[in-house]
Amino acid sequence: FDAVRCNLVPGVGELFVMPTLTTSGRADILFWEGIPGGPLDAFQGIKDPSEHLAKTLELMERFTPWEYARATKVELTDANGTLAGRYAPTVRKPIGRLPGGGLVLGVADVVVANDPITGQGSNSASKCA
Repeated sequence: FDAVRCNLVPGVGELFVMPTLTTSGRADILFWEGIPGGPLDAFQGIKDPSEHLAKTLELMERFTPWEYARATKVELTDANGTLAGRYAPTVRKPIGRLPGGGLVLGVADVVVANDPITGQGSNSASKCA
């Protein structure tokens, strides 16, 4: 089985290469997570899928050349094969007051909301249960 590869680039972000199966066959998802305002924060305004792929490859060549070298024959699986966005992590107050005056302790993703794609919220909720 192919494994997920995680490439950590200090001060920049992370590139995940995730094997998947699409309607057109096996593929690898190239998934950047960047520090807000950093060099990976470069996809704003890109609407064209081929331009998105070109930007992804440009960033791979600059920050993860070993992964870029593996992507010499990369192509999009289809015209909807790209996604860009952002999610700001949130930390809420962990203690709430009930209408009757009692206190309640929030746990997991009720208190700390982070990147939903990695499933960290559901993982921490499971651990807290």
